[in-house]
Amino acid sequence: MQPENHAPSADVQNLISTAAKISAAPPRAARVTRYGPDGNGVAGTGTATYGIDGTGAAATIHYESALPGGQVCARTAVSLDAQGRVTTAQSDRLDAAGQVVGCVTGDYSRLATNAAGQPISGTAVIKTTDPDGKPLHHTEMTYARETLASLSQSSYDPASGRRSAGLAVDYAEAESLGTRLIGGSLSLSRTRADGSLASRTTSHLIRFGVPDLVETQTYGADGKTSAEKLTSNYAGVTFDPRRKVNGGRLMVVAADAAGAVMGRTLFEYADGKVRRVAPVPEGELLDVAAGAPYPAAAVTGPNRPYRSPDKTVETKRPDGSLLERADYWVMADGAGGTVPRRTILTLFAPDGRTVVRETDVDFSGVSFAAGGVPKGGAVVATKFEDGIRNSITHVTY
Repeated sequence: MQPENHAPSADVQNLISTAAKISAAPPRAARVTRYGPDGNGVAGTGTATYGIDGTGAAATIHYESALPGGQVCARTAVSLDAQGRVTTAQSDRLDAAGQVVGCVTGDYSRLATNAAGQPISGTAVIKTTDPDGKPLHHTEMTYARETLASLSQSSYDPASGRRSAGLAVDYAEAESLGTRLIGGSLSLSRTRADGSLASRTTSHLIRFGVPDLVETQTYGADGKTSAEKLTSNYAGVTFDPRRKVNGGRLMVVAADAAGAVMGRTLFEYADGKVRRVAPVPEGELLDVAAGAPYPAAAVTGPNRPYRSPDKTVETKRPDGSLLERADYWVMADGAGGTVPRRTILTLFAPDGRTVVRETDVDFSGVSFAAGGVPKGGAVVATKFEDGIRNSITHVTY
């Protein structure tokens, strides 16, 4: 689980990292299309405009996020430090009518980043309030060894300001590449207003970062006595690009504290909505067919040029492991020099061998000034994680 209110700043940090590899000069604007786990369906879009300070560097970025259908869902102002890293983000969350329904403030100043601009350690603090400024959520996301390690969230009753619930997510057993969950399991603990344990959940994930089986143990008011256990089988379910259930059949089995089955319930989905809920009688066999969570073939890549790169630059971590490799292909500029044609940036895990992300940067739509500096047109950067398309960014100069 990752709260969506952190997404604009994550998109912007990726945008900044990519733009910095293209040119030292900040772009005029950018447009981002994010894809679902299979690289096909659109999960969301974003547009960015840059505010430039007196030195010519980008000081702020204004980012507008939209849902797949085009509805604007958030407007965010992101502040950058002298190194171009996100420090704070202020976001207004919008409803379908464009009215502000919540405000999100992110403080990223305590995150340490590597030379590729990725968080390596530290904690991001995200606070959500209602339009009147009353607290709704306080979220902390902690990173270790270049990956998200844990998330904790306290929710509040806006009327009283008192804590109403808590959530803790442990990613220790999860498998991930970059921002992409690819397997393993998540452990979630929910607490009540008084701090007592309400439930513990283990969500078993498949490659696309969606659940295959979810087991939840609930507890009595004392937070210790085992109560009902729920087992949800997602093998017959399909998901939309935002990892929400889209169609298929979900089977939920309820058992008492001793493990005796109390009931089985079938949920049938279509177009993202529950269309039918039916109890399954004891002894009745029911086939919840195991199918692909995303039926279409995944969009994979990148496809590398046939010839070897004209230049390769490697960036190492302090411990000597390979952090990033940049392969450059150039073309003649007609004046005896060269300009960029294509670049592939490969980010590696802390072991220096496992590929975390590949970004394919295409300069064919750009015009250049002297020295190979972009002066017009758009650079197209396509990002892949686990070999599957994650996003396409059009960076305009």
